[in-house]
Amino acid sequence: MIDILLKNGTVIDGKGNKPERKDVAVSNGIITEIGDCIDSTAKHFIDAAGLCITPGFIDIHTHSDLTLLVDPYGKSKLMQGVTTEVCGNCGLTAFPLADEERRSSLSFIDVPGLDWSWNNTESYITEQLKTDTAINRLQLVGFGSIRAQIMGYENRVASPSEVAEMQSILQECFDRGLWGLSIGLGYAPDFYSDTDELKKMAETVKRNNGIFSFHVRGERDTLFKAIDEVIEIAETGVNAEISHLKCAHPSNNGRMKELIEKIRQARDYGLNVNFDQYPYTAGNSYLGLLFPPYVHENGIEGLVKMLSDSIARERIKQEMMEGKDNWCSFLRYGKGRNLVISNVPDKYCIYLGKTLSDIAVEMKVEVAEAACILFEQTEGKTEMLMFQQLDDDLEYAMRQSFGLFGSDGFAMDEGKLIHKGRPHPRSFGTFPRIISHYVYGKKVITMEEAIARMTGRTAAKLGLSDRGLIAPGYKADITVFDPEMIKDNATYDEPMKYSSGNESPRPKGRGIRARLSILYRFWLIRQNLTQA
Repeated sequence: MIDILLKNGTVIDGKGNKPERKDVAVSNGIITEIGDCIDSTAKHFIDAAGLCITPGFIDIHTHSDLTLLVDPYGKSKLMQGVTTEVCGNCGLTAFPLADEERRSSLSFIDVPGLDWSWNNTESYITEQLKTDTAINRLQLVGFGSIRAQIMGYENRVASPSEVAEMQSILQECFDRGLWGLSIGLGYAPDFYSDTDELKKMAETVKRNNGIFSFHVRGERDTLFKAIDEVIEIAETGVNAEISHLKCAHPSNNGRMKELIEKIRQARDYGLNVNFDQYPYTAGNSYLGLLFPPYVHENGIEGLVKMLSDSIARERIKQEMMEGKDNWCSFLRYGKGRNLVISNVPDKYCIYLGKTLSDIAVEMKVEVAEAACILFEQTEGKTEMLMFQQLDDDLEYAMRQSFGLFGSDGFAMDEGKLIHKGRPHPRSFGTFPRIISHYVYGKKVITMEEAIARMTGRTAAKLGLSDRGLIAPGYKADITVFDPEMIKDNATYDEPMKYSSGNESPRPKGRGIRARLSILYRFWLIRQNLTQA
């Protein structure tokens, strides 16, 4: 007997094919039949007339590693139609190293009050598997935690023996079911590594058929050189993914066509390189990005101590404004006017929603000094929105068939206040925003193309062979939404507002409301991936 029969919906299959009106039958968590007027007895019928039936969306770039431990339901993503999250991006993972120094540097992904009861990869996976989440998880391991376990935060290139140790740790992670390696070359200690070191890590990733996800070494003045580095590493044959691609900074604004051409040439040469993006012109990270790389060598505590030395402080502030070596200043051009404080400890909530420039005026100091004061006061636990892209660049990237989509956000429940302050709206609105704003509104891409890059092509990139398509034999990770009602409601000022399209009124006689969410959750047919 069929468990669920979705009748009369518009199927968008995830392959990029034109939408078709079809019925979809599901049994034991598997799509069993797709066709016209399937006539069968089913336990549950859903009249999907006027609604789109698509594979569940796969968010290829998230930081939900710890939020899903606190909020297994992950409502901000469920309400977008996301069924699978790829966690552990940008080199930021709470394992294999989980000491206090590492935790202090992971404030961007940390959840206040969460007990870190693990101290290595195995115990972290055990903790994850205790939590029965509503969203499938694929877990990457962060290069930063691997390197910190072997070398701490030392500002130097790894020796051959240290690289071998890091490769061994990475292999252990793959042996325990992890999906790939991520690196954040904008963060410590990742940015102390060199290209040869990363090529060696790539060899281990390739040997395990994993994915290597890159937060590149500079998204501003050094962007093109940073992409060249990824391409050079991809020459090892590794499956490479460029995270949250953007042409940030005045030096890059308007140059997306050039950047895409560089990636396209690498693909034409046979390299396995893709990129992902989020549909917003602002990014989000922690205040430490404003400081030059070398000052992070001793972690957050070391930087705070360095700022107490007046001579070092003046040198650091000068470099924050002018840049240093191959590192580009965040403050030189915008002077903090494009940086908005989005999260701070409670006692400093007066800074929320203010630009760093405005805070400097209130403090009656220069903007670099304001950043230093804020970093000291909050012990590095300050996050900021960074407005640094142009719409035209974002849309040009979105038109590329080898581009995928990721939120760079968190699965969370507004009511649980996992993230206080004003988190980036991408955690609540990424996928509906692509559909409502860029498919229907600006018509940048077609619906079938958008869905393919949210589902089927992402699954193929990740090596998922049984998810990402509406096809017989595939797991029933299914999203149903109303194309006329789907909308992102989260904004920069009110970021924790769920997307709509999930409870739109239905004409009389339809009975069950199809929701912008995953059907397997509501009908208890989900088949959760076992990888932590």
